[in-house]
Amino acid sequence: MAKAYRVLMVLLLISLVVIGLNISNQGISRLTTENRGQVIGMNFDNNDINLQVCSKEYNYSTDKIIDKERDVAAELKLAGENSIEYLSRIWRIIKAVI
Repeated sequence: MAKAYRVLMVLLLISLVVIGLNISNQGISRLTTENRGQVIGMNFDNNDINLQVCSKEYNYSTDKIIDKERDVAAELKLAGENSIEYLSRIWRIIKAVI
């Protein structure tokens, strides 16, 4: 319970810092008449994720993310199987030596 409370407090602190950065950036933009974007922001539009970091926008398609997730999952499964096979071979060698 205490660990969950700490995590919640850290997330709350991070979100307050982000909100403060965005508010101060908006104030500076109004004073200098510049059109500056958000310091940190995220939008979801039609199966796309739009991240804004330091006024630069990064667009990610959820379909591509899901495809890459499947590829990574397959690679991790293969790597795990190879690791188990390698460790079992080493174990057999150790048993033969002992």
